[in-house]
Amino acid sequence: MLDLLLQDAAYRELYNNTMADLADAENAVYEALVEAARHVKETAQALEDTLDRAAKLPDGTKVFRGRDGKVYTEDGEEVDAASVALISWPDDAPSWEDYQKLREAHDDASADHSKLVGYQSELDDIRAHMEDPENPPTKDDMNGYRQRIKDIGRDAVKANNVENEMAVERPENTEVPDLDLGLPGL
Repeated sequence: MLDLLLQDAAYRELYNNTMADLADAENAVYEALVEAARHVKETAQALEDTLDRAAKLPDGTKVFRGRDGKVYTEDGEEVDAASVALISWPDDAPSWEDYQKLREAHDDASADHSKLVGYQSELDDIRAHMEDPENPPTKDDMNGYRQRIKDIGRDAVKANNVENEMAVERPENTEVPDLDLGLPGL
């Protein structure tokens, strides 16, 4: 059925443009995923290093002193004064604010990575429908896909903070005409 639809020039042009946009978006998401995974790993390492430098209660619970002078566990619970008196503070102990900032950065990096994984899955679904010979996409499907694909591509580029081919609109007609140059066949 897809082969039959591709015989129509307008359908074929829309199909080819949609597939080209899809490939661009898949590349943008892949590049953003690589960068996001690196960022998740870096923030996890920084968080681990911070926890390693944290002061500890006698039971091993890691604690941080805030700018307000209060002491908090890594879960955000305030530590009572009697327990605070038992803490031996390392010189390089991170503050509660430093710990929170790193934890938030790691949470944000993980959320960004998850969002990109969702985009990748969405693009996989679009590709599966585009390549389904028994249930090919309609022109309306492809028009909707193209908008969604471009939105995903732009968001991936933005997430990756790099310039990418998706930032430039692709011309509508990307087919190369068959030109007879008058040369004998090779």
